[in-house]
Amino acid sequence: MKLVFRNSDSLYEIVNIIKFSTPAKTLLWQNKNGKRTLYQPGQIIFDEALHLIQFQIKNYDFSILVDETIYIKLSYNESVFKGQVINVDHSMISVYIPEEIKTLELRQNKRISFMPKDEKKVHLEIAQEITSERVHHLAFTALDISAGGISLIVSDNNKQLLENSGKHLLTALGRHVLDTPVIMDLRYGQAFRYRIRGKTFMSNRFGFKFLSDINQSILDHFVHSG
Repeated sequence: MKLVFRNSDSLYEIVNIIKFSTPAKTLLWQNKNGKRTLYQPGQIIFDEALHLIQFQIKNYDFSILVDETIYIKLSYNESVFKGQVINVDHSMISVYIPEEIKTLELRQNKRISFMPKDEKKVHLEIAQEITSERVHHLAFTALDISAGGISLIVSDNNKQLLENSGKHLLTALGRHVLDTPVIMDLRYGQAFRYRIRGKTFMSNRFGFKFLSDINQSILDHFVHSG
């Protein structure tokens, strides 16, 4: 099966890829005189405050060049990016968090896209934790949907609420209230600009993966309803 990759510039997704990566299947290399020199990290340290990733290199031979390009293949989703070595301290090298990363395309279901003007509304139940009694019930406009996931327009006012919540349930598609809410996992959030009736809006696009099944007939009705 041929692997399909996509480019992501979502800081939220990039940070999660770094956090979920393990040293054992991560690899670094620099090209020197037409040859690739490989390095195996024994530890990955992520410093979100300084916007840095640090790699402690196994059996380091002091050959990494500072201020030169280095390529990094992270273990999570075969993700790859290139950056510059900004510091080497003994066997610890530092690289800035990338602005873009190439990662596996995991979508297995065909997605149906909508225009913001279509106003395909869905309803979510959001809470800090799965067992929280205090919940928020909010409506969002869908940008696309499949049997595997959905992306939504999220205002700046609701951006932090969604990012800081551990419980995201899809409770209704349009006017159809789901008998069993669908559990969702937040996968990415990125800035999003769109136009409606000639007016430009700045907002956010959040993507979710469905962690429980969604009824296909209900999904089809939502897609084709006016």
